[in-house]
Amino acid sequence: MFCFFISFGQKKIEHLGVNWPGEYNWKIIRQEKNENRQSVMIIPGGETTPTPSIVGSMTSYRGTKMASVAEIINNYRSRIDVGSILSEVEADSTAKHIWVIFKIETPSTEKYPQPESDLYYIVQGEYALYENYVAIKEASLSAEFVKKWTDIFKTSEVKIDQARN
Repeated sequence: MFCFFISFGQKKIEHLGVNWPGEYNWKIIRQEKNENRQSVMIIPGGETTPTPSIVGSMTSYRGTKMASVAEIINNYRSRIDVGSILSEVEADSTAKHIWVIFKIETPSTEKYPQPESDLYYIVQGEYALYENYVAIKEASLSAEFVKKWTDIFKTSEVKIDQARN
């Protein structure tokens, strides 16, 4: 299943296609949109919002430009909570659209009694910064989980088309 986020440039439409695995039969539980940000949160189709086994999120930040993978990492690292650990998994700073995959693992803390770990895929488009992640209620991500979702995210593609009138 492909999900697209659209950002507008001068007479152009930019979108990021992510091939979210059909095995989850995803359903949208939240959508938000304003002039600078568009976001969708998804969970497996047979699950409920209080206790999903996995959560997916796709967000585009129109007009946001990050010049390097290091800038992206530093931006996210500056916003994580005490006790959380950010680890870079893979990145390509020479690609036309730079990207990075990293994980943030948060064990049980006083502030967060239930652990959570997220695997992020961030890509810089021409007109927007795209943020995608999957989250599970575990203190850390297994190597198998990271490999599966890294492979999925790396098949994503930023495309730019001419706008139709």
